[in-house]
Amino acid sequence: MTSDALRQLIAHSLEALPAEACGLLLSRDDDLTIDCIVPIRNSSPSPERRFSFDPRDWIKAFYDAQKNQQHLVGFFHSHPSGAPLPSATDYAGLPQGYGGIYCIVSAAPDAPLVKAYREHDGELHPLGRVCILRG
Repeated sequence: MTSDALRQLIAHSLEALPAEACGLLLSRDDDLTIDCIVPIRNSSPSPERRFSFDPRDWIKAFYDAQKNQQHLVGFFHSHPSGAPLPSATDYAGLPQGYGGIYCIVSAAPDAPLVKAYREHDGELHPLGRVCILRG
């Protein structure tokens, strides 16, 4: 993940408080370095505790990414007051066989933290720290 993308991810998560932020992780490069964050409106009836992609935003963002030759690397959402660990609700919302990157942001204003996971066989496996590769 580039440093600019990481800054955007944290900024969007903090701006969304007290609601959960959510969106797409995109790459312009074939090496799939995350260099673009696309916020999606949270349309959950309980946005402080759950997230749900707004269907119109989701479709527009997906088609815009294709039009701009960007690769969908993964998804993100924030936990406004919790650790960046997958919850039971997060697991329940995972698409079967997804296999992509899933970032969770702990949106504590004084010390935001981002953790990245990869889905495999219905489990989210931590990838360690979010690496800042360039930018």
